[in-house]
Amino acid sequence: MLEPQLNFSLQADFAVSKVKRAAAKVSLLYDGREGIPLQTGINLYKTLIRSHLEYAVPVWAAMSDKDQLKLEKAQVQCLKAIIGAKAHSSSPAVEVIAGIMPVKIRIREMCGREFLRIVAKDDSHILRCLMDQGGT
Repeated sequence: MLEPQLNFSLQADFAVSKVKRAAAKVSLLYDGREGIPLQTGINLYKTLIRSHLEYAVPVWAAMSDKDQLKLEKAQVQCLKAIIGAKAHSSSPAVEVIAGIMPVKIRIREMCGREFLRIVAKDDSHILRCLMDQGGT
């Protein structure tokens, strides 16, 4: 019998909607490139917007590539607005200019940190026990 697989598509959609709402609020501070300095905009992105993309990501990081692409697009749209890039600008170029890692790499980094945090716990900790049992 096949076990049902978790679908995190709704979580990705919810995260994207939260990102768009937060970005709309922050966008009032930069009008093209006439508003706040670029570094301030990037710091606001990291603090106020990216947190919505990353909330509880170690739990739902096994999402499909299609859902990760949704998160990636949301990030790039925000960064384009912050740095004043044209709509047709390359996504990787925008992330490099902004100094922001792609979502897929950031998710791997966060999951790696979470794994190390669990491994460092005492052998009797419930998360450690579950991990040692293989989640069964």
